[in-house]
Amino acid sequence: SEHVAVLLNLFYGEPKLAPRTLAMDDKLLVEFVDPLAMDWDAGLVDPQLSKGVAIKPLRTDPYTQEVSFLYCSPPHRVPPGMAKPQWTHPMVEELYVIEGDYVWADLGRMRRGGYCWWREGVYHGPSGTDTGYNLFVRTVGGPLVNQFATEKRPFTWTPEHRPVLPRELANYGQPLADAPNY
Repeated sequence: SEHVAVLLNLFYGEPKLAPRTLAMDDKLLVEFVDPLAMDWDAGLVDPQLSKGVAIKPLRTDPYTQEVSFLYCSPPHRVPPGMAKPQWTHPMVEELYVIEGDYVWADLGRMRRGGYCWWREGVYHGPSGTDTGYNLFVRTVGGPLVNQFATEKRPFTWTPEHRPVLPRELANYGQPLADAPNY
């Protein structure tokens, strides 16, 4: 087909059938938002993260404060030897790379289609992007809270590819080929 779409199906746990209920909570209905009609908001980004990144909020759960949002960054170049702290969260952070490259000094380079699920208390980073990126991000188990380590770690644009995967998925954790540099 000339019209192609990517469906990103996110779960809170193992999918299973549940009994149908007639009760419905209108507060939990997902409302339509048009991201193209929204402005990018840099004021929603933790000030300890890189300048230039911005968010388009998509949804906040009224009960759990879990959030989903688009997250973007322009290309950044950092000086050789730059070091930044790692960070973690008291909730799960899930992200999907829509476009661009997101470089993690501790895990490798994520490209378009890259996906990660960070459990609570798992430190990650430092990170950066040489191409810029657009991401879909959501939290599970509460609002987004960043907790930064005090120690700074070195950042590199060429980290080793080290995905963290369950054993049965290990064969899928191969790096993608480098994009052509024209």
